[in-house]
Amino acid sequence: MTRSAPIPFDTHRFVRRLTDEGMPTGQAEVLAEEQISLLNSNLATKQDLANSATKRDLANFATKQDLANFATKEDLANFATKQDLAGFATKQDLADFTAKQNLANLAMNKAVAKCATKEDLAGLEQRVNVVAEDVAVLKSDVRTLKWIVAGVGFGMLTVLLGVSSLMLKIFQTV
Repeated sequence: MTRSAPIPFDTHRFVRRLTDEGMPTGQAEVLAEEQISLLNSNLATKQDLANSATKRDLANFATKQDLANFATKEDLANFATKQDLAGFATKQDLADFTAKQNLANLAMNKAVAKCATKEDLAGLEQRVNVVAEDVAVLKSDVRTLKWIVAGVGFGMLTVLLGVSSLMLKIFQTV
């Protein structure tokens, strides 16, 4: 495909209009060069169009009549025999498939129904909070028991020391 002369483009006018609108001169010049490059490489000229397709080329394309004569009703009737069609799915096959899909969906719905709901999780969270409070109370009770045991132990030690001291006095007097 031969190209004819490029389409004339007034770069000076283009740059002047851009700079008048406030664009820096350097940018306007680069934009003008790119514009010329795009025009020269992407636009078809009259010669390009003249070379692309002749009337004779167009005459080789199919007409409406050609397409109408392509296949008659008889051609279509013989196109697929019953045996050919036997390999395709029947309405019953599709119904069975749909039934299987429905069963699969039902099974999935039952599985989902067994999962915890938001309400279940909220109730569980409340129960966990109650247990946490009970544990805090038990910890407090354990601390109190430790003090009591420590106090009883100290009291027992005091009693033992008292008894020992009495026994020493008794043996000393005897």
